[in-house]
Amino acid sequence: MHRDKELMQIFNLLRPGCLNGLFGSLFTMDPIVDGLTMIKENMLIVAAPIDKLLAVEWSHAVDFKDGNLAFDI
Repeated sequence: MHRDKELMQIFNLLRPGCLNGLFGSLFTMDPIVDGLTMIKENMLIVAAPIDKLLAVEWSHAVDFKDGNLAFDI
C-alpha cells in the first residue's frame, strides 16, 4: 500500500489533480459508498478515515491531498 500511495503522489506532483476524475467517480458510485458505509459500521476503527474519504469533492489538487491523507490509517 505504501508504494501505491507514493505512486499516486508522483502522478499528482507531475500533473496536479490528474487522478481526481478517477477517484471522484470511484468514491461516488453507490456500490462503493454502500460498501464503505457497511465497513465503517462494522469496523469502527476505520470509520473516521472512511468519512474523510467520502467527504472529499475531488475537484482540485488540494482535494487529492485530502483524499490521500484519508488513506493514512
